[in-house]
Amino acid sequence: MEAGEAGAALKLPRIAPKTMSFFYMPLLTHAYYIVKKIEMTQILKNHIITIKKLPLLTEERYKSILEGIVYFLKNNTKNYIGKMEAAYLSDRSHNEHNIGHILGKLQEEILQESYISKTNNDLYFRHFNNTFFGEDKRRIKYLIDIMIMCYYDREMCAVIYNEDVYFQKKYLKYKNKYLQIKNKV
Repeated sequence: MEAGEAGAALKLPRIAPKTMSFFYMPLLTHAYYIVKKIEMTQILKNHIITIKKLPLLTEERYKSILEGIVYFLKNNTKNYIGKMEAAYLSDRSHNEHNIGHILGKLQEEILQESYISKTNNDLYFRHFNNTFFGEDKRRIKYLIDIMIMCYYDREMCAVIYNEDVYFQKKYLKYKNKYLQIKNKV
């Protein structure tokens, strides 16, 4: 998770990476820094600028997602901050040259248990959850994964804003395809 120059953002990968750490770790490290009151490094800022290049990840959505992760880290009963500290030490620690890395399972667990605030009225969040899950889940992992999928398959973005049954079926096809690919990795 290192960036070349201290002042340069990375480019988004041309093809989907085998793991989602490229996208997940800047969010998780940023949330960790907020909770631990650590000043953000330039390398982390560069990674955040990079993931904000995802077409659906606006500044407001990034803030909402970050707030959800921070809230979870501060308020869960399973000491995820302690788990993150141990994971950074056993995997790759964060510093001025590196945003750090924790095991993928822990990354996904934190994002799966983090939610967007129910008071957030962002049309994307509302539409996505109500259309495809039939309920107000707002799990951050689902939302980020869809943003990533939309970047790598532009047709997928049409699904997010269109309630036509045809597009919903197409979404489910892509979702199943994505899950099959992800399970093979």
